[in-house]
Amino acid sequence: MGKPMDDQLLTARTTSWYDAYYLRHGRGRNDLFGNPEVLLQVLAFDASLICALRSTHLDPHTAVLLEVGCGGGAGIPNLLRLGFDPARIYGVDLLADRISEASGRFPTAHFVCGDARCLDFEEGAFDIVLESTMFVSITDHEISRAIAAEMLRVVRRDGYIVLADWRYAKPGGTSYAGLSRGRIDQLFQVGRQTRIVGVHHGALVPPLGRYLSRHGMAFVYFGLRGLLRFLCGQVTVVLRKC
Repeated sequence: MGKPMDDQLLTARTTSWYDAYYLRHGRGRNDLFGNPEVLLQVLAFDASLICALRSTHLDPHTAVLLEVGCGGGAGIPNLLRLGFDPARIYGVDLLADRISEASGRFPTAHFVCGDARCLDFEEGAFDIVLESTMFVSITDHEISRAIAAEMLRVVRRDGYIVLADWRYAKPGGTSYAGLSRGRIDQLFQVGRQTRIVGVHHGALVPPLGRYLSRHGMAFVYFGLRGLLRFLCGQVTVVLRKC
C-alpha cells in the first residue's frame, strides 16, 4: 500500500478535477435554470433521493444527518422540503470556497471544511450519512475505501447510509469510477457491516436523459425509467448499519 495522499495534494487534485470538468463541459452544464437538458435529469435524481430518505422512516424533525461531499449545499433544499431541521444538518467538503457558499446559503446548518477520510465527528454521531455524486468522481480505491470507512464509523448502529450516485463509468474514460453494486459491497462491507434495504432508480444515462430533457419528452423519459431500469445510470442505494 502506498503512502496516503496528504490533504494539500488531495485538495489540489480535487480542484483540478473540477477545473477540467468545467473546461470540457462549460459552467452551464448543470444549470437547471439555463440548460433545458437538465430538468428531467434533476427531477428523476431528486425523486430517487427523496424516496430513499422517506424509506428510512426516521422522523426528519429529529434525525441528525451528515452529507459528505456537500459542495455548495445544492442538496440542502431537498432536505428542508422533507422537514429536516437545518440545525441538525451537517455537511463536510474538501474545498473551502464551497463550504463558504453553503454556509452563506444555509446559515443555521453546520458546514465544515475537511477531509472525508478523517471526519471530525464522534463514532455513531449521525442517524443518516449521505453522499451525492461523490464516489463516481473518486477513482483512487484507497481514498474511496477511507471515506467509506469514516462514513461507517460516524453513522450509528441501525442508522442509514444513503448513496445517491452514478453506477456506470463513462465508457473509455478515466475520470470516473461508477458506484456499481460490486463496489458498494466492497466499500461498505455489505453482509458484514451493512445490509442493503432499498434501491431507488433515478436519472437516465446522461446522453439519453439529456436528449429527452432537451426536447421536452417527459412521457418517454419516465416511461423508459420505469420499464427499462438498466437505462437508469443513477440510483440511490440505502444501506443500514448492522
